[in-house]
Amino acid sequence: MTRLDRDSYSRTSLIDLLGGLTPQEVDARVAGYIIQVDVGAAVLTSRTRQATLLTAINCAKRAAPGGVRVRLAADGNCLVAWGRGELLSALVELYGGTLVEALSDDKPTIVVGDAPTPAGSIVIYATWNGWAGGVVDDPSARLPEKIEMELAGVLAGAIGVSESLQHLHGYVLAGRRPAGASIWRPDLDWRAPMAAGKPLRFLPRALWLAGLGHLGQAYAWALGMLPYADPHEMKVMLQDYDRVIEANKSTGLLTMIADRGKRKTRVVASRLEELGFDTFITERPFDTSTTPDVAFAEPTTILAGFDDVRPRRQLEDGGFSYIVDAGLGTGEVHYLDMLLHTFPGITRAVDAFPERVRSDSVLPENFEDEVRRRVEAGEDPLQAKCGVMLLYGTAAAAAFVGATTAAFVIGDVLRAIHGGPRFDVVGFSLRTLLLSTAEATQPTTPGVIPTVPVEPDAVQDAEAA
Repeated sequence: MTRLDRDSYSRTSLIDLLGGLTPQEVDARVAGYIIQVDVGAAVLTSRTRQATLLTAINCAKRAAPGGVRVRLAADGNCLVAWGRGELLSALVELYGGTLVEALSDDKPTIVVGDAPTPAGSIVIYATWNGWAGGVVDDPSARLPEKIEMELAGVLAGAIGVSESLQHLHGYVLAGRRPAGASIWRPDLDWRAPMAAGKPLRFLPRALWLAGLGHLGQAYAWALGMLPYADPHEMKVMLQDYDRVIEANKSTGLLTMIADRGKRKTRVVASRLEELGFDTFITERPFDTSTTPDVAFAEPTTILAGFDDVRPRRQLEDGGFSYIVDAGLGTGEVHYLDMLLHTFPGITRAVDAFPERVRSDSVLPENFEDEVRRRVEAGEDPLQAKCGVMLLYGTAAAAAFVGATTAAFVIGDVLRAIHGGPRFDVVGFSLRTLLLSTAEATQPTTPGVIPTVPVEPDAVQDAEAA
């Protein structure tokens, strides 16, 4: 039986544990979680479909311990940077999938492209067009899929895994409804024509990523999907002071088993440098003394992904010109919720993130049973209670929630670069699919985010598409 230890217990298995199952029941249940991906031949020529595929596999392997089964209709070289030009078949295995010849009709299936004979307990079709991405349960309801935009692929892949896991959790609506969003216009129905947005022409030249756990690694994953003409022009400051623990592999999209004990900054830097990005690291907590040094051309645009409210309250104290912060919900249902704030905006960070008052928690019965089991096994009662309480106070999480959030966060920066509408607050739930926005009164100042052009072959005009 898996020990209920905060440093090692899967943050995604914690969802089932918080649902009231015993640890033994959780182990048995999650072992049967299997997600299938059926891939049509059209994936070979589409960067967006490849972003969907790699994101779906990377997220699914962390959510479904039973495995990720992938059926490829055709094989060829990968076009997005995380693929490193390798064959898709090799990447399926690299990112944690298993190639199969046939699919089961009792497991959820995500279809990428035109797979001729998909099978599954639910069959959902990843779809996209420009800045809009998601899944539909009716193939005839797919978006045009003409205007390429890799972040929409990240969004579609993550939402596909979300619907699949919620289906495995027994949520009857999951996989039987359209589910998506527009990164360009989160205030619109994602299937509306205007939701596709403008063609992608410019990318950020320098970003500061603060907090390199669940969210920070998802930001880096989404960033690595973008079509940089010269990745060496992209400078990324990475800030964190923690080391990787075993539990991080359930949510960190760049974390591997071999990374345990390493500094998170070094892990993320290593992955991004493989893509050609120029990285810098700072290994100290974020506080009021954290400020970009313009003399060294350090990034003045910061993307925050903290799990503590204290550094979030200080985000506007460091002299950053553009700030995007994301936070996630907690609990067996609200882990599917996300909330983004952009600063400077209509609300100051210190007001947006009030200090929390800590209250003592009463452990549920299944957690109390674990305390009793440990005491009976000879563990000190106080240590047993403390260890289980620490896990109970830890947020349940899933990598696909971070990937969905990252598509919005990186998309916020790209939208500002392309003169799109400004939204100070964006909230989204992968459970209810409700999306709320608050539009700013002032547009982003042109030039506040330095840019570089996208790879010429990746530029696509909406009119031509």
